[in-house]
Amino acid sequence: MRNIALAVAVSSVFAYAGSSEITVVGGGVHPSISSKYDNHVTYGIRIGAGIESAIIDQLEVGYDYSKKAKYERIEPPKEDESSIQRFYLNAIKEYDISESAKLYALLGIGYQKFSEDLPTEESKTFGQYGAGLKYYLVDSVALRAEVRHGIRFSTPHKNNLFYTLGLAYVFGKKEQEATPVVQTIAKKIPPIEEPPKEEYIEEPLLPEPTLIDEEDIKGTVVKTVSLTQKDFTFAPNSAAIPADAEGILRDIADELNIKENLNIRILIEGHTDSIGDDSYNLELSEKRAKLLKNSLIENGVDADRIIARGYGESKPIKPNQTEEGRAENRRVEIIFVQ
Repeated sequence: MRNIALAVAVSSVFAYAGSSEITVVGGGVHPSISSKYDNHVTYGIRIGAGIESAIIDQLEVGYDYSKKAKYERIEPPKEDESSIQRFYLNAIKEYDISESAKLYALLGIGYQKFSEDLPTEESKTFGQYGAGLKYYLVDSVALRAEVRHGIRFSTPHKNNLFYTLGLAYVFGKKEQEATPVVQTIAKKIPPIEEPPKEEYIEEPLLPEPTLIDEEDIKGTVVKTVSLTQKDFTFAPNSAAIPADAEGILRDIADELNIKENLNIRILIEGHTDSIGDDSYNLELSEKRAKLLKNSLIENGVDADRIIARGYGESKPIKPNQTEEGRAENRRVEIIFVQ
């Protein structure tokens, strides 16, 4: 029955998965002083799945195994050993502290299964809370250090302190973090040629204007603001605008609201790289474009002037075969049209 419950938990986690994560861990367990057990070694595995939620970022199931946990047998009195299996289900919330590191907090429940020599006063079910740190060595591999406090339900005075170190591998529907910057594409005017000795000065040639001719927006492109990967960071699988980027969008809204620009409309285009499913990338690009539209509306831009559209991975500007190319393809563009 417990195996069925664990299988249901794993299936439920992956049913809502964004990106997935597997972590192999090793560490120790420090029981409370009132427990019959001594300190012992444990090792195991964690399987997590990204969740698009404001409350949590990941659901995780885990398994730990301790082969030889020593304890004091009561009858007959002697020192003995027991193996222990522990199963977990945790909710995790992550907090970015740098480009390569994240802090996280966890809250969950667990079940521990002893060998037949278990002391009868040891409780099997427990709640747990804890904290940890992930440090990314590369985009998909991270070191993970964690401390958890397990509180047993039927014998709360016999708690455990778990401390582990592991190696995590991230895979699946994971779009890499994008860090966009405002960049204006200006029209380039060719240099003015030396005027001839005649009485007139030859006018410089201007490049042909770029036109937009779509069903719901037509006109000449005035300029393009491209949010790429410098100061403007979307979290993986997230369309939430970070606090440090709100000033960029306020500046764009202020520019659109000056009297000379009230006849300008804008097209917001969301784009991704080729990592992940086509349908997932299209949905993510649409969410990010609509979120920028809502932010500009909140800053006073008339909603009728804004079109938001997601293109997923269909319009790359660089080859997706390299990380540098994929980074440039992860972008949101705001096109000013007159």
